[in-house]
Amino acid sequence: MKNTLKFILPAIALWLTGYVSAAPVYCGFYHGSQTNAGLYTFTNLQHPFATIKKRIGSWPFPPANWQGLGFDGLNYYTFGRTAAYGGAGLHKYDGVAALPLISGTCTFADWHGIDFCNGVYYGLYHGTAAAQGLYLFADPADPFGTGIRLFAPQSFPSNIWRDVAFDGQRYLFVRKDAGGEPDGIYQYNPANNKFTLVSGTETYADWEGFGVFDNAYTPQPGKKVYVLLFGGQSNAEGWGYHSYLTNNIHPLRNPRTDVDLFYQIAGNGYLPENTLLPLQSGTGKTATKPAGYYPALLTPPVNRFGPELNFAATV
Repeated sequence: MKNTLKFILPAIALWLTGYVSAAPVYCGFYHGSQTNAGLYTFTNLQHPFATIKKRIGSWPFPPANWQGLGFDGLNYYTFGRTAAYGGAGLHKYDGVAALPLISGTCTFADWHGIDFCNGVYYGLYHGTAAAQGLYLFADPADPFGTGIRLFAPQSFPSNIWRDVAFDGQRYLFVRKDAGGEPDGIYQYNPANNKFTLVSGTETYADWEGFGVFDNAYTPQPGKKVYVLLFGGQSNAEGWGYHSYLTNNIHPLRNPRTDVDLFYQIAGNGYLPENTLLPLQSGTGKTATKPAGYYPALLTPPVNRFGPELNFAATV
């Protein structure tokens, strides 16, 4: 059994939920010569074709038309690049026939990776409207308005990293470039900003898109939940500046992969509200302090944190 920590702010709630451990399931669009083209699930990163569980549906998902892939254990998420099925943008596939457009007028033309985990999306952006890199967002129709950029040291350029997958604990990336390190699946460690090849000699040359689902990090119904509450006024709202953590290379400066966060602060937070996120700075109020308190940090929006960061790390 595994435990996960979850918070609700400003009255912070911590609950420990039981999880059932099982092997993760991976998925990808296969377009090689060993079998029919299409969407397949498998269980071994180093031997995807040898461990294929089944083909999902019958659509071949031509790589020029469908790029990027996410998987939440039930549905699949992919970028449609043509006018088919409602237009260009992010589509949700039920594994049978339904493949509706879910991103409205947002075409995701400047995105090259996608995943969906615990109620939020993860995407790789390479355009010019914002800083390039990995984003977490809540609404596929408004990724920038409901999102934040993760792991600023990395821009995850599209000529190297082709897709992202997050299973609730691990950040996995597909590498396909003309030189440098071997192609394959890499796990990213935000703590030291390092990538580790986890797919062995398998290069994924015949695959397009990559997703993962691990029910070891998905809440199971009917489990006993233990809740811890603590509250306060300004000391629970959060007045710490995230830039201080970054400037001082603090161990709590990056999102945690082992703790989940859910908060509501009446529209005043920096992070998307009412959704499950990795624990990180951004739940405090974005209002600035009066001049003379923190003169170098008066430009909104302000990314602030409260006691939840250290409390989670300690508990």
